[in-house]
Amino acid sequence: MVTSFNNELMAIILESIHVGVLLVNADDHNILGVNSQAENLLGRSREELLQSKCDEQICNICTMIYSYDDAKEVIINRPDGSKKYIKLYVTEKFINASNIYIITLIDVTDNREVEELLIDSWGEAKTLLQQNILAINTNED
Repeated sequence: MVTSFNNELMAIILESIHVGVLLVNADDHNILGVNSQAENLLGRSREELLQSKCDEQICNICTMIYSYDDAKEVIINRPDGSKKYIKLYVTEKFINASNIYIITLIDVTDNREVEELLIDSWGEAKTLLQQNILAINTNED
């Protein structure tokens, strides 16, 4: 009874959190589990993900992150042609005689888009300021 409750509770928690979660076999890179937020971020269905291996880009990064114990931001090219900026965190655990990557995916797309707008706006403001300074200097002569 306790195991059943714990599994049900974990499933509810995984579906309720606002980050993507992938469970990947660290040895053969098969995807073992995925929550709905990960489906949305990656732009692929749960069935499609569970029948495939981990994306080469993500798995290579997982190995690198685990080696250095750090997060990594990546750009994911989704099947519909859109891009998502995602921050990946990886934990490796030994579960049921297998090494499992627990990959947390956090969508930072909105942050990156705002940063790009700020950079563009700063460039435009700098150009306007330089033009105004030049105009003022020209009028003083």
